[in-house]
Amino acid sequence: MGGGGGGGGEGSELAAGCGDVGEGGANLSPTRGPDRRFFVAVHVGAGFHAPANEKAYRRAMKRACLAAAEVLCEGKGTSLDAVAAAIQVLEDDPITNAGRGSNLTESGHVECDASIMDGTTATFGAVGAVQDQV
Repeated sequence: MGGGGGGGGEGSELAAGCGDVGEGGANLSPTRGPDRRFFVAVHVGAGFHAPANEKAYRRAMKRACLAAAEVLCEGKGTSLDAVAAAIQVLEDDPITNAGRGSNLTESGHVECDASIMDGTTATFGAVGAVQDQV
């Protein structure tokens, strides 16, 4: 499942068309219809992941990918909204430490940082030293 240190980590990807996710593919507009293709990739962090937890990590990653795909396929938002939906799934899943994990500070507190960027407009936002970024 991954190694220790700064590399490694585990990831999961989902490549899907809108006809593959959710319901109502025929009701989508042409820009969001069943022929639209996209790729969603998430990871659950670098470092060591216990092999005994592999299935739970993969389930969490799959749910995150599907949450992003649902936003795109059902016209519920932009690609930025899809990223936020995937992150929220990972933050809400107790198997990951997203949004509450991170390394402890010298004083023993958790401080997480996060950023998100819209690749089309190059606009971005960031937060620091918080426990729930999305």
